[in-house]
Amino acid sequence: MPNPNDEYVKIHFPVPPDDESIEQEFQIESLWAKVIADGRYEINNIPFYIKNLAVGDIISASYDEEDQVFYPDEFLQASGNSVVRLLVYNSEEIEKIGAELKSLACDWEGLMQKNLIAVHIPTSVDYEKAKEYFDENTDRFDYEEACLGFL
Repeated sequence: MPNPNDEYVKIHFPVPPDDESIEQEFQIESLWAKVIADGRYEINNIPFYIKNLAVGDIISASYDEEDQVFYPDEFLQASGNSVVRLLVYNSEEIEKIGAELKSLACDWEGLMQKNLIAVHIPTSVDYEKAKEYFDENTDRFDYEEACLGFL
């Protein structure tokens, strides 16, 4: 049973397989979310695998007594923030790329063992400038626009 005094909870999002033709179980990505009220939560960390979800988005979620975890119910409100995923070709470049992202006023988190970076692009950042950076560095990484909050 969750503690009613918790300010943050982990919400477990099922992630579908990359290739629908392969029979494979769903994976789970857990994201921290700030408790708002009445079953509503604000996403608090950058998703790596969940598409169309960004930091600051509001969702509803329910606690599953059997699994003893929260699962998402509905998407309620977009924050306007964006998420881009980078697959970095050379792991030695991750920290340098991270510093470059910080200079663009973007936050990032890394899954170092997979050379994967999830980039949070807040509404205060001109997305076109960030996209220009991504396009200019395709020799260092491949990227995917996982959530474009301005659309």
